[in-house]
Amino acid sequence: MVQAAREHKVELEQISFKGTVDAFREFSQAMVQARSRRKRQTLWAKLLRTLAADLLPQRPGRRAPRAVKLQKNKYPRLNKPRHRFRDPPKRNERRKKARLRKLGLK
Repeated sequence: MVQAAREHKVELEQISFKGTVDAFREFSQAMVQARSRRKRQTLWAKLLRTLAADLLPQRPGRRAPRAVKLQKNKYPRLNKPRHRFRDPPKRNERRKKARLRKLGLK
């Protein structure tokens, strides 16, 4: 991506990463099958031209903050192996057991 940006005078942030990965996968198969060094160099130059031509649109006001948003979930986190994990008692079960204890039945 950097080489394509430098050679074709394009901003690096405008080159699509996903487009680069896809194009590289396609061109790498052709480069492996190329018989001569000159053909591989030609394919490499064509790849760089393709990357420089496939630019992302301008998106004013876009931000990509480096933050993770943990969402509240009604289910507990599975932070143990499944065979060792025990569900905490549900709300109605806790209340039932507390009432039975209060009455001295359990």
